[in-house]
Amino acid sequence: MRKLTTELPDNFSLPAGFSEPQFIQPGLLAIKANAFSGEDSRNDMQRLAKHLEGINLEHIPMIIVGDDSAFLAQTTNNFVWATFTRANPSHDIYGVRSFTEFKHWGCRGPLLIDARIKPHHAPELVPDKAVTNKVDRLFSKGGELYNWSGK
Repeated sequence: MRKLTTELPDNFSLPAGFSEPQFIQPGLLAIKANAFSGEDSRNDMQRLAKHLEGINLEHIPMIIVGDDSAFLAQTTNNFVWATFTRANPSHDIYGVRSFTEFKHWGCRGPLLIDARIKPHHAPELVPDKAVTNKVDRLFSKGGELYNWSGK
């Protein structure tokens, strides 16, 4: 049975352009990367995979590369939302010591997922603070919609 960890190996390091490693949960690491900028960014992911080859990461089977590793690690919802809405499996999956055998891709080290915001993604939906405050007041005790059941 594999033992997952929340500690980085003693010799852990990252290449230029990658920083702020944070565990999302045991065995699942988030890493901050420079903003995605096209084909060079894909080369950066290959460079990261190559760099990690010399580090024992047997207890960290998955690494998510994103724009904000603290956000990814903050909640499970953040991890799931950002990872699986910002990564295209045909373009954004890499692996440490990856290989193709009999037409099947695999990797002998951690799976790397590039979950950075890409130029073709819709802009982030950011709540308007004034609207949020107004809605909160409506549903708070004494507000017009307090105890509203919707039936």
